[in-house]
Amino acid sequence: MLAHLLGMPPPHPDIVPNFEDPYSQRYLIVLTTAITLTVSTLLVLVRTYTKRFIHKAGLGWDDCESLFLVGGVLGRVIADEYLVDLSVLAWVSRDIVVDVSDG
Repeated sequence: MLAHLLGMPPPHPDIVPNFEDPYSQRYLIVLTTAITLTVSTLLVLVRTYTKRFIHKAGLGWDDCESLFLVGGVLGRVIADEYLVDLSVLAWVSRDIVVDVSDG
């Protein structure tokens, strides 16, 4: 009914929704994030090392900005992976309460 109100066509009769065990692409997202974050961190560190120790030049605002952004992204990924998982765990565990006061 809602799909009709929004102007969407109804699903094809062969399509059966899977609400019990839906397909998840979380592992692909985590893998892609880990690879790109590792590569970008290594590239920024190599650039900073080359500029500071090989060329003996000072770090400019662009180098500091790159280090700051990589650190921010790393912090965000850690926060998303661990804090969100912990909050979901706390939300789920609050509904699993065993009442042993009845005997």
